[in-house]
Amino acid sequence: MSVLQKLKAKWHDAINLIDKNEYMMGGADGNMNQAPRQLAENALYLKKQIEGIHESFQCSKETNGYTKLPNGMMMQWGVVDFDQSPNRQSISHKLTFPQPFKTACLNLQTTRKIADAGSRYGDGGMLIESFTRTQANLTLQVYGNGDEGTDLRGFYWFAIGY
Repeated sequence: MSVLQKLKAKWHDAINLIDKNEYMMGGADGNMNQAPRQLAENALYLKKQIEGIHESFQCSKETNGYTKLPNGMMMQWGVVDFDQSPNRQSISHKLTFPQPFKTACLNLQTTRKIADAGSRYGDGGMLIESFTRTQANLTLQVYGNGDEGTDLRGFYWFAIGY
């Protein structure tokens, strides 16, 4: 059996040092190989710890996505696009989060968006009417009269909860 097969993922607080008067013994269990084995086991232990941390950060890196943090908090984000501008003073939208929050959504932020950077008419705002752990009810409000709301095309959103 090789030394690698005997390695265990465990942490050694102290690494064995061979004293200058100590008899040196080779082989898999000899004191000559004890320090390298302890260092290798420490490295294996750290590797497994890092893998465990990585697994606890579940995420979806999509346009409408989320990240679950190891402490139970979750961040979610996304964008809602309207194909056409609202031809009235407001347009309502029910937003469903990509993942339901286990307990509660603590905060929801929105930012309105316009058709393009050169748009002349983008005066409006987002009204967050309500939100739960699974969804939010929002209204894109158009300020002004006539064609002034025609360049509003949706909104970006960000939510955090646990």
